[in-house]
Amino acid sequence: MPRGQRLYVRNGIYHVMARGNRKQAIFEDTGDRRRFVKILAEASERYQVPVLGECRLGTHYHGVAKTPRANISEFMGYLNGEYAKYSNRRHRRIGHVFGERFKPILVDTGLYLRVVMSYVLRNPVTAGLAETAAEWKWSSYRATAGLEVAPGYLCLDWLDSTFPASSRSESQTLFERYVNSPSLEDAEAWLERVVYGSDACRNGVRAHIGATLYMAAIPRAYRALYRPPLEQLLPALLSKAARNTAMLRAHVVHAYTLAEIGRWVGLHPASVSRIICSVRPRLNDQ
Repeated sequence: MPRGQRLYVRNGIYHVMARGNRKQAIFEDTGDRRRFVKILAEASERYQVPVLGECRLGTHYHGVAKTPRANISEFMGYLNGEYAKYSNRRHRRIGHVFGERFKPILVDTGLYLRVVMSYVLRNPVTAGLAETAAEWKWSSYRATAGLEVAPGYLCLDWLDSTFPASSRSESQTLFERYVNSPSLEDAEAWLERVVYGSDACRNGVRAHIGATLYMAAIPRAYRALYRPPLEQLLPALLSKAARNTAMLRAHVVHAYTLAEIGRWVGLHPASVSRIICSVRPRLNDQ
Protein backbone atom coordinates (compact mmCIF):
# COMPACT_ATOMS: atom_id res chain seq x y z
CA MET A 1 0.00 0.00 0.00
CA PRO A 2 1.49 3.40 -1.01
CA ARG A 3 2.40 5.86 1.71
CA GLY A 4 0.10 8.85 2.15
CA GLN A 5 1.27 12.19 0.84
CA ARG A 6 2.58 14.65 3.41
CA LEU A 7 2.15 18.41 3.53
CA TYR A 8 5.29 20.54 3.77
CA VAL A 9 4.38 24.12 4.64
CA ARG A 10 6.59 27.13 5.24
CA ASN A 11 6.04 28.38 8.80
CA GLY A 12 3.78 25.38 9.35
CA ILE A 13 3.25 24.14 12.90
CA TYR A 14 3.35 20.36 13.24
CA HIS A 15 2.43 17.95 15.99
CA VAL A 16 4.80 15.01 15.55
CA MET A 17 4.87 11.65 17.30
CA ALA A 18 7.17 8.64 17.03
CA ARG A 19 6.76 5.30 18.78
CA GLY A 20 9.22 2.54 19.62
CA ASN A 21 9.49 -0.52 17.40
CA ARG A 22 6.79 -3.02 18.44
CA LYS A 23 5.81 -0.46 21.09
CA GLN A 24 9.00 -1.15 23.02
CA ALA A 25 10.66 1.45 25.25
CA ILE A 26 12.74 4.09 23.51
CA PHE A 27 13.76 5.81 26.78
CA GLU A 28 15.09 3.37 29.36
CA ASP A 29 16.54 5.80 31.88
CA THR A 30 17.44 9.41 32.64
CA GLY A 31 20.49 9.24 30.39
CA ASP A 32 18.37 8.33 27.36
CA ARG A 33 15.90 11.14 27.96
CA ARG A 34 18.66 13.71 28.40
CA ARG A 35 20.52 12.58 25.28
CA PHE A 36 17.29 12.83 23.28
CA VAL A 37 16.91 16.47 24.33
CA LYS A 38 20.52 17.17 23.33
CA ILE A 39 19.89 15.71 19.87
CA LEU A 40 16.60 17.64 19.68
CA ALA A 41 18.50 20.88 20.32
CA GLU A 42 21.03 19.95 17.62
CA ALA A 43 18.24 19.23 15.12
CA SER A 44 16.49 22.49 15.98
CA GLU A 45 19.67 24.51 15.33
CA ARG A 46 20.76 22.59 12.24
CA TYR A 47 17.42 22.86 10.44
CA GLN A 48 16.24 26.16 11.98
CA VAL A 49 13.11 24.52 13.39
CA PRO A 50 11.83 26.16 16.60
CA VAL A 51 10.43 23.63 19.08
CA LEU A 52 7.23 24.85 20.73
CA GLY A 53 6.79 21.91 23.07
CA GLU A 54 7.78 18.29 23.69
CA CYS A 55 6.98 15.38 25.99
CA ARG A 56 9.00 12.16 26.43
CA LEU A 57 7.08 9.12 27.63
CA GLY A 58 8.53 5.61 27.76
CA THR A 59 7.57 4.00 24.47
CA HIS A 60 7.02 7.20 22.46
CA TYR A 61 7.40 10.95 22.37
CA HIS A 62 5.36 13.94 21.21
CA GLY A 63 6.61 17.24 19.87
CA VAL A 64 5.24 20.47 18.43
CA ALA A 65 7.54 22.29 16.01
CA LYS A 66 7.45 25.17 13.52
CA THR A 67 9.07 24.90 10.08
CA PRO A 68 10.04 28.27 8.51
CA ARG A 69 11.77 26.28 5.74
CA ALA A 70 9.07 23.63 5.21
CA ASN A 71 11.54 20.92 6.27
CA ILE A 72 9.77 18.83 8.90
CA SER A 73 10.97 15.56 7.31
CA GLU A 74 14.64 16.58 7.37
CA PHE A 75 14.33 17.74 10.97
CA MET A 76 12.63 14.53 12.09
CA GLY A 77 14.97 12.35 10.02
CA TYR A 78 17.96 13.78 11.86
CA LEU A 79 16.28 13.60 15.29
CA ASN A 80 15.11 10.00 15.00
CA GLY A 81 18.16 8.81 13.08
CA GLU A 82 20.73 10.24 15.49
CA TYR A 83 18.81 9.05 18.52
CA ALA A 84 18.47 5.55 17.06
CA LYS A 85 22.23 5.37 16.46
CA TYR A 86 22.91 6.55 20.02
CA SER A 87 20.40 4.09 21.53
CA ASN A 88 21.73 1.07 19.64
CA ARG A 89 25.31 1.96 20.45
CA ARG A 90 24.66 2.54 24.14
CA HIS A 91 22.45 -0.52 24.69
CA ARG A 92 24.48 -2.75 22.31
CA ARG A 93 21.64 -3.56 19.97
CA ILE A 94 20.98 -3.56 16.24
CA GLY A 95 17.84 -2.93 14.23
CA HIS A 96 15.07 -0.37 14.31
CA VAL A 97 14.46 1.75 17.39
CA PHE A 98 11.32 3.39 15.98
CA GLY A 99 8.54 1.23 14.64
CA GLU A 100 7.30 3.29 11.70
CA ARG A 101 7.56 6.67 10.06
CA PHE A 102 6.86 9.58 12.35
CA LYS A 103 3.33 10.96 12.23
CA PRO A 104 3.12 14.68 11.32
CA ILE A 105 -0.14 16.57 11.85
CA LEU A 106 -0.34 20.11 10.52
CA VAL A 107 -1.81 22.41 13.15
CA ASP A 108 -3.39 25.84 12.81
CA THR A 109 -2.84 28.55 15.41
CA GLY A 110 -5.28 29.84 18.03
CA LEU A 111 -7.80 27.28 19.27
CA TYR A 112 -6.06 24.45 17.45
CA LEU A 113 -2.69 25.14 19.02
CA ARG A 114 -4.16 25.46 22.52
CA VAL A 115 -5.80 22.07 22.24
CA VAL A 116 -2.75 20.37 20.73
CA MET A 117 -0.35 21.73 23.35
CA SER A 118 -2.73 20.66 26.10
CA TYR A 119 -2.99 17.19 24.56
CA VAL A 120 0.80 16.81 24.27
CA LEU A 121 1.73 18.12 27.71
CA ARG A 122 -1.07 16.28 29.52
CA ASN A 123 -0.02 12.93 28.06
CA PRO A 124 1.67 11.74 31.29
CA VAL A 125 -1.47 12.66 33.26
CA THR A 126 -3.73 10.85 30.80
CA ALA A 127 -1.45 7.80 30.96
CA GLY A 128 -1.55 7.78 34.78
CA LEU A 129 2.18 8.53 35.11
CA ALA A 130 1.72 11.82 36.98
CA GLU A 131 -0.98 13.66 38.90
CA THR A 132 -0.30 16.95 37.08
CA ALA A 133 1.65 18.05 34.02
CA ALA A 134 4.07 19.94 36.27
CA GLU A 135 5.06 16.72 38.08
CA TRP A 136 6.37 15.13 34.88
CA LYS A 137 9.90 16.46 34.46
CA TRP A 138 10.43 14.90 31.02
CA SER A 139 8.52 17.55 29.08
CA SER A 140 8.64 21.24 28.27
CA TYR A 141 5.66 22.03 30.50
CA ARG A 142 7.61 23.51 33.43
CA ALA A 143 9.73 25.74 31.19
CA THR A 144 6.68 26.88 29.25
CA ALA A 145 4.84 27.75 32.46
CA GLY A 146 7.82 29.74 33.75
CA LEU A 147 8.56 27.28 36.56
CA GLU A 148 12.14 26.80 35.33
CA VAL A 149 14.52 28.35 32.82
CA ALA A 150 13.62 27.50 29.22
CA PRO A 151 16.32 25.69 27.21
CA GLY A 152 17.69 27.45 24.15
CA TYR A 153 15.84 25.31 21.61
CA LEU A 154 12.41 25.98 23.15
CA CYS A 155 10.43 28.80 21.52
CA LEU A 156 7.80 30.45 23.75
CA ASP A 157 6.73 33.26 21.41
CA TRP A 158 3.54 31.35 20.55
CA LEU A 159 2.27 32.01 24.08
CA ASP A 160 1.86 35.73 23.37
CA SER A 161 -0.63 35.20 20.55
CA THR A 162 -2.28 31.99 21.74
CA PHE A 163 -2.79 33.21 25.31
CA PRO A 164 -2.81 37.01 24.83
CA ALA A 165 -2.23 39.06 27.98
CA SER A 166 -0.41 42.19 29.12
CA SER A 167 2.80 40.28 29.91
CA ARG A 168 4.52 36.96 29.24
CA SER A 169 4.03 35.89 32.86
CA GLU A 170 0.27 36.46 32.56
CA SER A 171 0.23 34.44 29.33
CA GLN A 172 2.02 31.64 31.18
CA THR A 173 -0.60 31.77 33.93
CA LEU A 174 -3.39 31.44 31.34
CA PHE A 175 -1.48 28.55 29.77
CA GLU A 176 -1.23 26.74 33.12
CA ARG A 177 -4.93 27.17 33.81
CA TYR A 178 -5.86 25.88 30.40
CA VAL A 179 -3.64 22.79 30.44
CA ASN A 180 -4.79 21.91 33.94
CA SER A 181 -8.50 22.14 33.10
CA PRO A 182 -9.35 18.53 32.20
CA SER A 183 -12.96 18.57 33.31
CA LEU A 184 -15.96 20.08 31.57
CA GLU A 185 -16.56 22.44 34.50
CA ASP A 186 -13.01 23.79 34.29
CA ALA A 187 -13.29 24.12 30.52
CA GLU A 188 -16.47 26.14 30.99
CA ALA A 189 -14.58 28.40 33.40
CA TRP A 190 -11.87 28.84 30.78
CA LEU A 191 -14.47 29.84 28.19
CA GLU A 192 -15.84 32.41 30.64
CA ARG A 193 -12.36 33.94 30.96
CA VAL A 194 -11.45 34.12 27.29
CA VAL A 195 -14.82 34.59 25.55
CA TYR A 196 -16.81 37.66 26.48
CA GLY A 197 -20.38 37.52 25.26
CA SER A 198 -23.66 35.68 25.45
CA ASP A 199 -24.27 31.97 25.89
CA ALA A 200 -24.84 31.82 22.15
CA CYS A 201 -21.37 33.26 21.60
CA ARG A 202 -19.74 30.66 23.82
CA ASN A 203 -21.76 27.90 22.18
CA GLY A 204 -20.40 29.11 18.87
CA VAL A 205 -16.85 28.79 20.18
CA ARG A 206 -17.56 25.23 21.35
CA ALA A 207 -18.97 24.36 17.95
CA HIS A 208 -15.95 25.92 16.26
CA ILE A 209 -13.54 23.82 18.31
CA GLY A 210 -15.34 20.60 17.45
CA ALA A 211 -16.17 21.28 13.83
CA THR A 212 -12.86 22.77 12.76
CA LEU A 213 -10.80 20.10 14.46
CA TYR A 214 -12.97 17.51 12.72
CA MET A 215 -12.36 19.16 9.35
CA ALA A 216 -8.62 19.10 10.06
CA ALA A 217 -8.80 15.29 10.36
CA ILE A 218 -6.67 15.17 13.49
CA PRO A 219 -6.79 12.61 16.30
CA ARG A 220 -10.03 11.88 18.10
CA ALA A 221 -8.36 12.73 21.42
CA TYR A 222 -8.09 16.38 20.34
CA ARG A 223 -11.80 16.58 19.62
CA ALA A 224 -12.71 15.07 22.99
CA LEU A 225 -11.22 18.09 24.79
CA TYR A 226 -13.63 20.89 25.76
CA ARG A 227 -16.58 19.40 23.91
CA PRO A 228 -20.23 20.26 24.60
CA PRO A 229 -22.12 17.93 26.98
CA LEU A 230 -24.44 15.31 25.49
CA GLU A 231 -27.44 17.01 27.07
CA GLN A 232 -26.71 19.97 24.82
CA LEU A 233 -25.98 17.92 21.70
CA LEU A 234 -28.94 15.54 22.23
CA PRO A 235 -31.76 17.39 24.02
CA ALA A 236 -34.81 15.34 24.98
CA LEU A 237 -37.38 16.84 22.59
CA LEU A 238 -35.64 16.23 19.28
CA SER A 239 -37.51 14.49 16.49
CA LYS A 240 -36.25 11.03 15.55
CA ALA A 241 -34.56 12.33 12.38
CA ALA A 242 -32.93 15.24 14.21
CA ARG A 243 -31.83 12.93 17.03
CA ASN A 244 -30.18 10.54 14.59
CA THR A 245 -28.28 13.37 12.90
CA ALA A 246 -27.25 14.72 16.30
CA MET A 247 -25.94 11.28 17.28
CA LEU A 248 -23.75 11.25 14.18
CA ARG A 249 -22.38 14.69 15.02
CA ALA A 250 -21.71 13.74 18.65
CA HIS A 251 -19.73 10.69 17.50
CA VAL A 252 -17.82 12.11 14.52
CA VAL A 253 -17.27 15.75 15.46
CA HIS A 254 -17.02 15.58 19.24
CA ALA A 255 -15.59 12.05 19.65
CA TYR A 256 -18.24 10.63 21.98
CA THR A 257 -18.12 6.84 21.94
CA LEU A 258 -21.04 4.68 20.83
CA ALA A 259 -21.43 3.48 24.43
CA GLU A 260 -21.58 7.04 25.80
CA ILE A 261 -24.21 8.05 23.26
CA GLY A 262 -26.15 4.84 23.84
CA ARG A 263 -26.30 5.39 27.61
CA TRP A 264 -27.60 8.92 27.09
CA VAL A 265 -30.37 8.02 24.58
CA GLY A 266 -31.19 4.61 26.07
CA LEU A 267 -30.00 2.45 23.17
CA HIS A 268 -27.49 -0.38 22.82
CA PRO A 269 -24.17 0.73 21.23
CA ALA A 270 -24.83 -1.63 18.31
CA SER A 271 -28.12 0.19 17.64
CA VAL A 272 -26.34 3.53 17.80
CA SER A 273 -23.81 2.26 15.28
CA ARG A 274 -26.53 1.13 12.86
CA ILE A 275 -28.27 4.50 13.10
CA ILE A 276 -25.05 6.44 12.49
CA CYS A 277 -24.20 4.26 9.50
CA SER A 278 -27.65 4.83 8.02
CA VAL A 279 -27.55 8.61 8.54
CA ARG A 280 -24.09 9.25 7.11
CA PRO A 281 -24.87 8.36 3.43
CA ARG A 282 -28.02 10.55 3.44
CA LEU A 283 -26.05 13.54 4.67
CA ASN A 284 -23.34 12.97 2.07
CA ASP A 285 -26.00 13.04 -0.67
CA GLN A 286 -27.39 16.40 0.43
